[in-house]
Amino acid sequence: MADVSSAVSTGEHEPVVEHSVSQRVLAEQVRLLYAKAPVAMLAVAANATILSYVMWGTIPRLHIIGWLIALIVVSVARWVTVWLYARSRESVHTEAAPSAALQGPFWAKLFAVGAGLNGLVWGTAGVLLFPATLITHQVLIVFVIGGMTAGAAQSAASYMPAFGAFALPALAPVVVRLLAQGTEIHSAMAGMLALFGVALTFVARAGGRSLAEALHLRFRNALLLHRLSSARHSLAERTVAAEQAAAQLRTVMKALRGERDFADGLIETAPVIVLVVDEKGRILRFNSYLGRLTGQRLEQVKGHDWISALVPSDKQQQLRADLDLAASPVGPAARTGSIVGSKGEERQIEWYETPLRDNTVGSSAMLYIGQDVTERNRMQAELLHSQKMDAIGKLAGGIAHDFNNLLMGVRGCCMQAIESMDDQSPALPLLREVVGAVERRIAVTRQLLDFSRKRPFETRPIEVAPVVAGSEIMLQQLLGADIALEVHVADTTAAINADPAQIEQVLMSLASNARHAMPLGGTLTIAVERAASARADHALHPTMPDDWIFIRASDTGTGMDPQTQARVFEPFFTTKGPGEGTGLGLSMVYGLVKDLGGQIMLDSELGRGTTMTLCFPPASVTDRASREPSDALVTQLEISAETALLVDDEDLVRFTVKTYLEDLGYHVLQASHAHDAVEVSNQHAGQIQLLLTDMVLPGMDGRRLAQQVRAHHPALDVIYISAYPADILRQQGRLDANSAVLQKPFDRSTLAHTIRSVLQP
Repeated sequence: MADVSSAVSTGEHEPVVEHSVSQRVLAEQVRLLYAKAPVAMLAVAANATILSYVMWGTIPRLHIIGWLIALIVVSVARWVTVWLYARSRESVHTEAAPSAALQGPFWAKLFAVGAGLNGLVWGTAGVLLFPATLITHQVLIVFVIGGMTAGAAQSAASYMPAFGAFALPALAPVVVRLLAQGTEIHSAMAGMLALFGVALTFVARAGGRSLAEALHLRFRNALLLHRLSSARHSLAERTVAAEQAAAQLRTVMKALRGERDFADGLIETAPVIVLVVDEKGRILRFNSYLGRLTGQRLEQVKGHDWISALVPSDKQQQLRADLDLAASPVGPAARTGSIVGSKGEERQIEWYETPLRDNTVGSSAMLYIGQDVTERNRMQAELLHSQKMDAIGKLAGGIAHDFNNLLMGVRGCCMQAIESMDDQSPALPLLREVVGAVERRIAVTRQLLDFSRKRPFETRPIEVAPVVAGSEIMLQQLLGADIALEVHVADTTAAINADPAQIEQVLMSLASNARHAMPLGGTLTIAVERAASARADHALHPTMPDDWIFIRASDTGTGMDPQTQARVFEPFFTTKGPGEGTGLGLSMVYGLVKDLGGQIMLDSELGRGTTMTLCFPPASVTDRASREPSDALVTQLEISAETALLVDDEDLVRFTVKTYLEDLGYHVLQASHAHDAVEVSNQHAGQIQLLLTDMVLPGMDGRRLAQQVRAHHPALDVIYISAYPADILRQQGRLDANSAVLQKPFDRSTLAHTIRSVLQP
């Protein structure tokens, strides 16, 4: 501790202090590992005995004996490791022995190796001792190995690598062996055991983190106590020096006055709150920084209780309790509270309390140092919100990707069934309803993919009505069942210059605010109309051009008072409670609308609800239908008997695309994995003109697969299949600029046109 003590006492070498604390935390974690090891190894012996006894008559005895020998060898090695560690700790205070902190990484890794070997032996039991037919014995071995893993989660939680080294080789072979049985009950058991292992991992990780934080806090507190002791010693030395200098009182007094003036200057100019109160909490003095924050002068509140004068009434009791705890010997050194700002807003302050020993203010005076952390807390909230939205986006993208594959297969199979039926078939209307429902869900999945990939906005002429209608399902799910959503489109040809994702993001923000304004339920109405018709119904801005497009969102919620309306578009302004919002939603809407050259009009009144009207200049939209492939055009394509290699790990997608290709006259080779595709292409005697491959495949990606197939078929053309559009894949560096991409889900006509554009450029 001498090296750390010196660093603390001088205020230097802070990285050394932190490094020393981390070493001691690790050493304590290792000590706990080895302290629990004997009990864990006794549990190993007990479980091994029970398992061997039960399996003795059902498993070849040579397997049991061999497994027991391996377990005994590993256990003896672990006992030796525990004994060596104990001897090492006994010699830690000798000059020749290294410190326990420096030994921590070595003993931790050694323990992890032993845990890994132990897990491997138990994983081997899941294979060697697994009976082929007796379900009761199979359940027993699952429970034994699961129980051993649960015990490891408790005994090795202080060092996660040790738990992982045991759990993975112990559980994985049993899960694989259960899956190999091929029955539903064995598959269910395998899934439950795998989920059990994942849950134990999270439990062990949480326990390990809590332990590490507690240990870190303990050692940091010890260092802080030493620092306080050093400071006290330094103060005593200065007091002695001052007494020895009593003969030079006049010079000292002059120097002290200069130092006091300097200290006063520092206090007045310091960017922190300095507040002095007497023993009853009455204000004696504060610096100008606090005055600027609160808008109060010292003479106005001097002699008043400082909490009553500065803190919001609803926060006073809590702050008193927090400061009492901070002043106790076991309490923390700082507490966060609120004060009333100069504009009536709440400011978050981190308070530090220390007693003063100065006759000028009384022996029982208290000094409060406060730091304004309002902006820091807001930035942290914004960061947490951003991280949460990023995680939600990744989850939504993954779900949408899998759902896209399912929808593509369902739509393809339904279309094949429709084409095979006559017009009088009673199943035909039902299948068309299924196709329509699938088309609507495809729009939702594309919205989720747009939300997850965070691509740059691409402004282009778009029709507003399809974007609003396509967002209806997602908006209703966001609002909940107690809020009705009504969508009215007065002009289906209304078009603006925007990115559809921008309009969807704006609609989601407006719906989120409407949901907050209607806690007991209500109605949200979204309308799309021209300025001319909107003006006739709603007395809107008289100078707005008639051809401007309005997107109007009206709710039946609580409404807003004039003060709230004046600040509703300010960043970070929110009427929601703590943790319910960051105040960035409507400010984001305001920024997006302004970026698109539009305007926002707000109409609200308490008890009457709120109407947000987004006004956009019009744009012309060309007929996109002429650019979209149709089944009628497919019949005009020049289809020749060519060979295509289809690679996709989704069976339903592969079946659908194979059917499309065969309908178009292609000879289809198919594979579900990249390595299988390479083997198929190598064994095919003729030429392969086209490779259709998913971008993400087990073993290798589509780009590497294309390179390997081209080694045997140099004239090969490639079309990549992905749930994401080509621009996103190119931005990520996963595709070349000239690579052809088909975005899932696609239909037969789109596939045919893409193939022709590649084979006949």
